[in-house]
Order: sequence, then structure tokens, then C-alpha cells
Amino acid sequence: MKDQETQREFIKLRAEGYSYQKIADKLTISKGTCHKWEQRFNEEISNLKEEKLSELYQEYGMAKEGRINALGKTLNKIDAAIDEIDLTSIDPAKLLELKLKYQDALKKEYHPVANDNVIKLTSATVLDELGSLIERIKRGEVDDKAAGAELKALATALSAYDKTVLEDKMDKLNSALEG
Repeated sequence: MKDQETQREFIKLRAEGYSYQKIADKLTISKGTCHKWEQRFNEEISNLKEEKLSELYQEYGMAKEGRINALGKTLNKIDAAIDEIDLTSIDPAKLLELKLKYQDALKKEYHPVANDNVIKLTSATVLDELGSLIERIKRGEVDDKAAGAELKALATALSAYDKTVLEDKMDKLNSALEG
């Protein structure tokens, strides 16, 4: 069992976005241990990520809530202008173009609430998440770029899970052969 300081450093590095390989090299632990700790300390990692993002948003005045409010207000003004004007006198394509741009910007600001969807990684949960992704794509909730990134993350998660399961089986087999 690694000491608590090593575990705290793992949480910090993982929250900063370091890969299992870099963390394993830096802390001299296995990638399998990284995976196990990721599952064990998932909530702490998520909380630390959120804290760091919040600090950055505050520091640079980039709070998502403020951007969403500003975009929403502008979109409401555009909607009101479209409702009020005589579309025969103003180029409707321009107003509709603006409306679509602001709707797209608002859509990009969507961010699920942290820790509302923490899952235990298994091949079944990855399959469930893939199904959920497909449904969200069909409903138009996810754009192509985000879907591709999420699909890549799910494939990586499944690969890491499979590798960890294989490592565990190898460890058990080695233990059985040695003892």
C-alpha cells in the first residue's frame, strides 16, 4: 500500500490532466495502480478539477454563468427583433444567421454538472455510455467534434479497463504459479 502522500500527489496530478503513464513514471507506481486509484479517488479528482477550473474562471473573468447569461440576453434581443420587424424591409438571412450563431454558442456552453454522472468503469458501463452517446447524437445534443472526443474517451476507458482486468488475471496467475 502506497503512503497517503503518494495518493494525494496522484489525485493532484490526475486533476491536472496527467496521463497514467506520466503519473506512473513520476510516482514510481504501476499503471494498474493508477487505474485503481482513479476509481477509488474519482470524486476527489473531480472536485479538485472543478476547484482549479473555478479559480481560472474567476481569475480571468470567464465564469461560464456570465457567458451563458450574456449569450442568452443577446439571443433574446435577436428573437425580439425578429418578432418586431417587417421581414420584407430587413434582410432576414442576416438576423437568422445571427440567431443560429448565438444558439450554437449557447449549445457549446453546456457542461454537465460535476459528479452527477460518476460511473464505475466496467465493460458494461462503457457500453451503456456508448448507447447514451448515440441517443444524444440522434437528439442533436452533441456536435460531431464533441461526439468524436467522447467516443475516443470511451474507447480509451474500455481499453484501460480491459488492460487492468488482464493485469489482474496475470497477477493472480503468477501468484498461483509461485505459491
